[in-house]
Amino acid sequence: NRTIMNVRGLFGGLEESVLPGVIDGEERNLAAYDDALSELGLTPDHRTLLLHHRERLSARIEEMRADAR
Repeated sequence: NRTIMNVRGLFGGLEESVLPGVIDGEERNLAAYDDALSELGLTPDHRTLLLHHRERLSARIEEMRADAR
């Protein structure tokens, strides 16, 4: 999704009609992070890394939501 956003940005930015689909896809990615975080046996380092990535993704989703308004 990030690649699509970057390529589209080269041509004048994302149209508002595209953002809901991108946001939906990224929310599904958040769910995948939640699934991974619920797995037993994660090392503390892996859990920290997953949480960090999830937080960054969540922040990007909020930015996209703000742009869609």
